[in-house]
Amino acid sequence: MIKKLLICCIAASSVFFLFTHQIQAQVSLLGGDSQPIDPHRSWKIIETNHFEIIYPKEDHALALKFAAEAERAELLLQPYLRTTMPTKVPVVIADITDSSNGSAVAVPRSEIELYPVLPGVSDPTGEYYDWDRELISHEFTHILNFEPTSGFMSFLRFFFGSIIKPGGYLPRWYTEGLAVEMESRITPMGRGRSLYYSALIRAEIEDDNWGTETLDRIGATNIPTWPRGSRPYTYGNWLMHELSEVPRKNNHREPVYSFLDHAYGGRIPWFLDGPVEDYFDKTYAELLDFTYSTLKSKADLQLNLLKEKGATHGKILPQTGYFNIGAQVSPDGLKLAAIVSDFDYNPTVRIWTRATPSEPFKLSFDPDQTLPEPLITNKDIHQLAWRADSKTIVYDHTGFWQHYNNYSDLYDLDIFTGKETRLTFGSRAREATVLKDGSLVFIEATSRNTRLVHSDPEGKSQKIILNPPEGERVSSPRPFADGVIYSHRDSRGHEWIESISLQNGIAHRLTTSKNIGDMDIMPIADPRSEKAFFYVGSNSGVLNIYHDDGISIRPVTNLTTYGLSPALDVGSNEIIYSRLTSKGFELESTPITHVSEPAKVGHLQTYPAAPETPAPPTQIVDQRSYNGLGYLFPQYILPFIYLLPGGELFELTTAINDPLNHHQIYGMIGYDTRAGQLTEELSYTNGTFPFLIDANFANQYAYLVGPNVVEQVTYGEIDTRHYLFPDSNKWVFGPEFTYEVTNYYPSIYTQYGPGASLLWNNVATQKDYQISPEGGESVALGYDYFTMPYTTQFPGTNFSGTTSFSAMHANLSYYFSPFHHQVLSIKGSAWMATPQLNTNAFVGMQQAGGEYYFSILPPLYLVRGYPIGEFIGSQIYVANVEYRFPLFYQYSGHGNFPLFFGRWHAALLFDSINMKGFYYDNGSPGGAQAILPINTNQGFMGTGAELRSDLTIAYGFNFTMRLGAYYGMDQTANGGFNYMISFGSVQ
Repeated sequence: MIKKLLICCIAASSVFFLFTHQIQAQVSLLGGDSQPIDPHRSWKIIETNHFEIIYPKEDHALALKFAAEAERAELLLQPYLRTTMPTKVPVVIADITDSSNGSAVAVPRSEIELYPVLPGVSDPTGEYYDWDRELISHEFTHILNFEPTSGFMSFLRFFFGSIIKPGGYLPRWYTEGLAVEMESRITPMGRGRSLYYSALIRAEIEDDNWGTETLDRIGATNIPTWPRGSRPYTYGNWLMHELSEVPRKNNHREPVYSFLDHAYGGRIPWFLDGPVEDYFDKTYAELLDFTYSTLKSKADLQLNLLKEKGATHGKILPQTGYFNIGAQVSPDGLKLAAIVSDFDYNPTVRIWTRATPSEPFKLSFDPDQTLPEPLITNKDIHQLAWRADSKTIVYDHTGFWQHYNNYSDLYDLDIFTGKETRLTFGSRAREATVLKDGSLVFIEATSRNTRLVHSDPEGKSQKIILNPPEGERVSSPRPFADGVIYSHRDSRGHEWIESISLQNGIAHRLTTSKNIGDMDIMPIADPRSEKAFFYVGSNSGVLNIYHDDGISIRPVTNLTTYGLSPALDVGSNEIIYSRLTSKGFELESTPITHVSEPAKVGHLQTYPAAPETPAPPTQIVDQRSYNGLGYLFPQYILPFIYLLPGGELFELTTAINDPLNHHQIYGMIGYDTRAGQLTEELSYTNGTFPFLIDANFANQYAYLVGPNVVEQVTYGEIDTRHYLFPDSNKWVFGPEFTYEVTNYYPSIYTQYGPGASLLWNNVATQKDYQISPEGGESVALGYDYFTMPYTTQFPGTNFSGTTSFSAMHANLSYYFSPFHHQVLSIKGSAWMATPQLNTNAFVGMQQAGGEYYFSILPPLYLVRGYPIGEFIGSQIYVANVEYRFPLFYQYSGHGNFPLFFGRWHAALLFDSINMKGFYYDNGSPGGAQAILPINTNQGFMGTGAELRSDLTIAYGFNFTMRLGAYYGMDQTANGGFNYMISFGSVQ
């Protein structure tokens, strides 16, 4: 037992230091990577008793609503969690994206960021009662979950600040499962009460997949298979809900969630079973098994009842992917388009074809293909609509707008060339349909509702035809009679089918929604009758497809899980739809006939009744304009220890930013035992303008392994960063000015002057089973001019000199995948300076060589197989070539142990350097290091291999562990075999 405890303590300590290593990487890059929240807007603050609501001026009414809902959430959550916040919690209403979501963070301060746009009808969060209420309830649960700190952890928090919040280091299945449970417990809906969550359980049971996910996997967000990144939300909720149902020990009267939160607040993170065993006399593994058993018993009863009433499935179309939805048959009846989310891709548009309308659909335009190839890949596609020519599709996807917003717009897509033509610009347009005259009706998203808009065929001459009340959603418009048919959801959990005439602008409700949670969605017209239509409805507690002919409503499907997106195939007299399975949503077809009435089933999880009344207006303590400077007091100190060859590096770091990221500061003080000197760094980024301003200052003492000397650099730099094009964030230009004094024994030299950089980044995002970016390129170009007087002094001599010189530098990356998930990575780096003062070898020079053990970021000029700082030159040309290939995909850990293994992969690598400058030669008598000159026609090479593993450590911090063995081919330059372990990312 003692041995086991010792191993656990060592492991936990190691994880803590690795975590601090990761945090250090994040905060040290803060100035370069944290995007400010739209500085173009005028930001205001409403202060209540417990919150500071930060919002853009135009969203004042929405801010008052969120203020009231936040105070309601604080009141209703206290009986369950029993945690009070020591300070008011900033809540940012950031209407900067058309993706509905939110986030809560504990470091540097407790803070919430909300994206208020209403969820789409097919989103996992689309079954809501009041979106604002559920969103703030979910995120504030996180804040209360993170906060408890007691005992020894309080002592640590006193010294180290907000970084010591044990609740922030719990598994994702705990934190997200608890938040989903609370959103479902204190509101009339929430995901725990949704039709989707119950349907997913039935789908898993039908496919014999239920109960196979273990504790280590239900907290993972990087497993590509369904339900993908939502495992902590779904499985976490099911487990956390069952905690309220399991009999507890007699001596425990405190609510279970409060008991667990406060117990973990006084413990070293990652030892999870103790508190739950105290409360239930069961481990989490045993409680998960109990959850599986309980829900399976309930779901089996539902499945048996559904099947007794004739529930069955349709015919599955040939397909891949995990989210296939939105099928649409072309006007000529020969093509089927659908939105397909496949592994390793963003959502794509794919096309099935056939020779005649009566045949079944084949695949793409190549009869030899077994599956349709992606036609185009983009993010967040909602709906497809064919033009009359059957050659063009109108669709939507998100993209950057004015650099700081990610909004949806409409595009024409030529299915034969894959070329898209943009129709709208910053309109937040989605879910378009094409009318008989070629004009468009589409959905416009806002921070308060969604609206119906009519435009000409090119997306111009836009006119709002329906503007519902605040909090209401209209979705999925399709042509119908003299207008469109669509679904309409109010802010109280009711959704029905509605139509509107474009002639008189009058809307008519076509179905009814009596109970909270009733859903009638995704309607399409029945061309056989002017008044008839198909739609998806929840009449039975299962989403099925129904037919309404204006007289009666009859089911067309009788499913066991969840159906979406019906499309009529008149040629084959079938209806095509998407059905939820354990693999995701798959396209199916079934004949257009009426089927038996489905059995009625309820939710698999039950909750007490929650208040349905609107939140009463809350007391406003203060209202003022936003000023981010008041938030810039350091909240934590993060210690870190680097174990380096021949010594140690001790560091204390801190970082702070205001809630809008308009001001970001990073500070560090360190001590390198080999240099015997303190090192200081300070950086600041200002994001209050349409461009970024960076200021960086440092006084560094660095020990160079090759020459065995200490280098001091005093450095100051200021730059700005500007996006070059209005609708793209790929091009960035930045002028700069630097001042630097370098003490490189025996010389001291000073340089200062202006410069500029130009960056282009078109590297593909790594997804799913990809071990590396598999395509794209990036380029970074820079030019610096160091003006006179450039001065250099040599201690003990009377020599000094002045000069000016220029330097150009470039970095290029290119990725190519010759075979499935195998990647060729080619990178090049160059430094070209033109110093004139030949008596000083180090004017305008850069260093090249290997990298530190446990390094996060590699050096700019990397030559593996040689020591750090082995090469120094005024002209440097480095090439790095890697052949990367996967080994296997593990996606598992061990129970609650805070280490999860994902992808295993490897790389064969080759580095080379040509330069004008010097290298350190160990061939001198007695092994002394001599500095010898080299020219660009002389090169050095290194080769090696790395074993890589993508890890999740401490439940939420992702690394790539690299174990490398390298060989420098020139041993006189200190080459030979050397080894390295590091944690970071593979770029």
